[in-house]
Amino acid sequence: AWLYRGSGKVTVDGHDVRDYFDTNLDCQNAILPFRVIPSSVKYNAEITIKGGGKVAQADAIKLAIARSLVSFDESLRPML
Repeated sequence: AWLYRGSGKVTVDGHDVRDYFDTNLDCQNAILPFRVIPSSVKYNAEITIKGGGKVAQADAIKLAIARSLVSFDESLRPML
């Protein structure tokens, strides 16, 4: 996952995260770190993913976003 300053937009393999996932549950699971940390909306995320099913991909995206946010600010670790 690549995080950079922006407006909270999340793209997965070039598609908006809401268009990429088949279910709202998978989409919400993938962007959970952005919902937990209100200040994270100032970042955009670009994710490239391969393999696995959609549920596993959503979990992998969630982990990648959380790790990226912690790399920006270590104090976020307990919340994530």
